[in-house]
Amino acid sequence: MLNNPIVIVLLIIDPAIVLAEEFAASSAFHLETPPRLSATAIDSLNYLLLARCPPMGDVLAERALSMSDESGRESVLIIAHGPGDDAENEEWLRKLDTLAESVRETGSFRSVEVHTLRQDWEEKRAEAEQRIRGFVETHSEGQGRVLVIPFRLYGFGPYAEVLEGLPYEANGMGLLPSPWVTDWIIEQVKKTLKGAGWSADALR
Repeated sequence: MLNNPIVIVLLIIDPAIVLAEEFAASSAFHLETPPRLSATAIDSLNYLLLARCPPMGDVLAERALSMSDESGRESVLIIAHGPGDDAENEEWLRKLDTLAESVRETGSFRSVEVHTLRQDWEEKRAEAEQRIRGFVETHSEGQGRVLVIPFRLYGFGPYAEVLEGLPYEANGMGLLPSPWVTDWIIEQVKKTLKGAGWSADALR
């Protein structure tokens, strides 16, 4: 069970969800298995986990520097899923921008911006795509180079489709693997297990 990153996220946010699913799947209990999480729910859980991870700003800076050619002509675009509610989306952007300060503080990039795609809300997504593509188009002019970092645990998500036809650099990875994030996740799970009266031996 604990080799599943989504289960780890759930353990941190609400261990009762995991416990209920385990009971439902057990042959000792005749319960209906809960429906699988939607992609939107998983992305939201990813964000909740990552936004609570203290060293995440350092992870973003490391990702950007690992792709940098040190030309001084580079800009960084950090993209997250984003919620449908406007006020909640603004809160996401504020938190992401705070984390992005670590990238700015490296002094290696001309511009660093954060955007949310709001990918499950068609009208809001269309507006977000225009802003995202606009950033890449503007900052890739005149030998500029744009580095794109997805604010998600795994993979590049839908961003390749959004950025189709535009010049940018990305390594196709999410924010894992990262020793900082892994260590933090393990510590959070241990605390959650201990608080629930479970044995941390489950992590072995």
